[in-house]
Amino acid sequence: MSEVRIRVEGEERFDEREWLRREVLWAALIVPYNLQYDGWFSGTTIQQHNSNFSRAALYSENKIDVNSQEMAFFNQGKNIGGILSRAALFRTTMFERPRHDDEELTERALKSQTLSVDIAVGKHKIPSIEIGGDDLMAYRECQRLAVLAGDLRPEAHFARTQRLLRAAKVMTGLAIREIGTWQEMARQNPKEPLPILRIPNGGTPRSAGPRVERLQPVFHEIVSSEIYRSL
Repeated sequence: MSEVRIRVEGEERFDEREWLRREVLWAALIVPYNLQYDGWFSGTTIQQHNSNFSRAALYSENKIDVNSQEMAFFNQGKNIGGILSRAALFRTTMFERPRHDDEELTERALKSQTLSVDIAVGKHKIPSIEIGGDDLMAYRECQRLAVLAGDLRPEAHFARTQRLLRAAKVMTGLAIREIGTWQEMARQNPKEPLPILRIPNGGTPRSAGPRVERLQPVFHEIVSSEIYRSL
């Protein structure tokens, strides 16, 4: 990435890959995979997506106020992290049941999170992903695939893994489509310097409360772990 105008609290520089990895990790902790997966059946996943993008769009409307632009960039990053967390969920669920609360994140889950981010930022290449229509259509397609993948019969195993893989690719493709705007917002204009945007680090929760306080030490322990740092 060319020179950027983003400054992250507590960091020497903005690393989009690491920022997104932390977002995807936090999403897996604050909403365990079994609840994330259930959200596809109930429709709450789609509702949450629409709410997240409405929040980012509201802040981005103010092109002059620096604080609004900081919040727009921060929330757009969280939106992309949310999409990638769903891609990682599908990739992990191809091989293991969705994680329940208070269960440790497996090495496979951490690797699936990193792979999803690496594809989105262009570090890892996969065959082209074509998404027809808007983001709502992408979510509805993944909802359909998630429901079909609920067939746990042994004879349905191959079809199940293929549906989950397809859903992971759809979510990753959607993230790729959304990340371009985010990356453009981060670039500095050398001819007409733009204001510096100062944002919290990835994995910084929007809200507070007992659950957030309980999970933050777990989050930081994983970030500092050898397996996380090796990915």
